[in-house]
Amino acid sequence: MAKDIRRPIGKDTHVSRMGHQVPAEEEWRPRGEEPYAGPRRSERGPRKDRPVAIVGASADRRKFGNKAVRAYSADGYAVWPVNPKGGEIEGLHVYRNLAELPGLPWEIAVYVHEDQALPVLDAIADMEQERDDDVAVVYLPPGADTAEAVDHARSLGLYAVNTCPIQAIGHSPAEYPDA
Repeated sequence: MAKDIRRPIGKDTHVSRMGHQVPAEEEWRPRGEEPYAGPRRSERGPRKDRPVAIVGASADRRKFGNKAVRAYSADGYAVWPVNPKGGEIEGLHVYRNLAELPGLPWEIAVYVHEDQALPVLDAIADMEQERDDDVAVVYLPPGADTAEAVDHARSLGLYAVNTCPIQAIGHSPAEYPDA
C-alpha cells in the first residue's frame, strides 16, 4: 500500500505533498485498489531514466510551455516536448502527439488551453492502457487546471496535480528569461 504523505492541518483538511490544502476525505486512486499518494523524490530514481513529457511545448521562449522545457532540462530530466507542429524546441526533437513518444513518461505537464485539456487527458489514459502502465503524475498548471479537467482526470484514474510543474521541481518561471 502506498504511504499517505499528506499532513493533517485540521479535522477536515490536509496539506498535500505539493503544499495544497485538500479535504481529508479526498483520495486519488489509480487503476488499482490502493490509494496513491504520488511519487516522492526519493522514489524517482535517476532522472535520466525518468523522462517527462511537456504537452503544449512551445518554441516561443515567452510561453510557459517553453520555460518548462528549459526548467526540466536544466534539472537533469530527459524531456520529450509534444506539439502538433513538430520540429525542434531548445535543441530537442518535438513529438507531434503522445502516441509518438518512445516510451511512457514518468511525468506529463499539460500546457494547453482549457478547451484542449480534456482530449489530452483522454490521450494520456489511452496511452497508459495501451502500454499497460501508469504515468506517475500529470501536472495541470494554471490555464489547464479547471475543475472539469481535474474531475475528468480523476474519473480516468490519473494522478493529476493542479500546480505549476516548474515550481514543483523547485524552480521559478522567472528564472527563464523570455529572450
